[in-house]
Amino acid sequence: NQPLELSITARRETWISVVADGRLVAQQQLRPGDQELWRARRHFDLIVGVPSRVEILLNGQSISPFAMAHQGRLTITRQSIRSLDERTAPAAQTAQSPVDAP
Repeated sequence: NQPLELSITARRETWISVVADGRLVAQQQLRPGDQELWRARRHFDLIVGVPSRVEILLNGQSISPFAMAHQGRLTITRQSIRSLDERTAPAAQTAQSPVDAP
């Protein structure tokens, strides 16, 4: 039962929020070239302001297309990657940086 490893590399500037096993572990602006890595036992909730600006890996495998399909709002477990339920996302996660505005 290995931990989940979530890795994000920024291609361009964007804002992210990462919750690992129910605990907020990151809420920050990423700049081009920034690389971040987090571990969780059960799941991640991830919000990416502009998902096309990052490369997202789960245990070394790209999941960037899932982020694009779900507008950068994901719940990630060993069994699935699905859209993050707005009702369960903490209010602090729903804010976006002005940099991510269209």
